Amino acid sequence: RKNRSINAMEISTHIGDSNYPVVVFNAMHHAREVMTTEVVMHIANVLTEQYGSNTEVTNWLDHFRIIVVPQVNPDGNAMVHNGQNMWRKNAYEVSGVVRGVDLNRNYPAYWNYCNGSSSSLSSETYRGPSAGSEPEAKAMMNLVASLKPVADISYHSYSELIIYPYGCSKVVNPSTDLFRSVGQSMREKILDDNNRPNTYELGTA
Repeated sequence: RKNRSINAMEISTHIGDSNYPVVVFNAMHHAREVMTTEVVMHIANVLTEQYGSNTEVTNWLDHFRIIVVPQVNPDGNAMVHNGQNMWRKNAYEVSGVVRGVDLNRNYPAYWNYCNGSSSSLSSETYRGPSAGSEPEAKAMMNLVASLKPVADISYHSYSELIIYPYGCSKVVNPSTDLFRSVGQSMREKILDDNNRPNTYELGTA
C-alpha cells in the first residue's frame, strides 16, 4: 500500500534450481509481532554460519532451497516503529484514513468462512474488502505459486501454539496425520522459558 518492498532471501547450495524442493519461513503478518522477524533472521544466521560445520544444516542446504521472508507486513511494521506499538494490520486506507487489513485473514482460501474474521473496518481481524485484495497477500501468493514449497511455516508471537490447517471445523484436511506429526516433532524441540519441551499446544485453530 505504501510501495515498500517485501524482501526475501534464498539460502541453498542450489539457488534457483527447480529440481530441489523449497521450504519457506515467513514472519510478521501482524505488524506488532516484531519478535517473529528476529526468529526467522536467527534461522538464516544458523543456516549460513553453520553450513559445512553442522552435518544437519549442511544436509538441509545441500538438499533444499530455503526461502526466508522476514517481514510480510513492512507498512504495518513502519507504523509500529513510528509509535503505534500495538498496530496489527497493514496500511490499507479508506478515504485517506489508514484502517488496515489483517493479512492473515485476507488469503482466498476459506475467506469469510466459519466466523474466523470480521467485516468491520475497526476490527483487529478485518479480512479486507475482497479475498486476496492486499498487495502483501498477493506477494506471498505469487511466491508460493512460483516456487511451490513443500512446507511453509508462518511465525507469530501470540501465545505458545503450533497450529496446522484447517482453521474451520467443517473443513477436512486430508493430510492431518502428516501435519500433526511435523507439529509434534516441533513441539518436542521447542523449549519454554523454563527449558521444558512439549509445553506448546498443538492442533488446529
